[in-house]
Amino acid sequence: ESATEEEEEEDEEESATEEEEEEEVEEEGESATEEVEEEDELDEEEEESATEEEEEEDEEESATEEEEEEEVEEEGESATEEVEEEDELDEEEEESATEEE
Repeated sequence: ESATEEEEEEDEEESATEEEEEEEVEEEGESATEEVEEEDELDEEEEESATEEEEEEDEEESATEEEEEEEVEEEGESATEEVEEEDELDEEEEESATEEE
């Protein structure tokens, strides 16, 4: 009987030890899972911030392109005005030459 009791106690101790080990493995697993989730969140945040940066850069580029287009347009308009003014002067000179004749 006492041998059986000893065996039972040993079995209980082993069983308790196994339970503790299982709990430890479970806790380690949970902690590893949490770490992975945190890393995923960080990655997501980095991706979002990178995307935001790209969007800002695109907006800046687009704004710069618009400014350049406006400048070209203004230069074109001003060149057109110059040509028109020159044409007017030429016409006036022709008229005054004609009047002189």
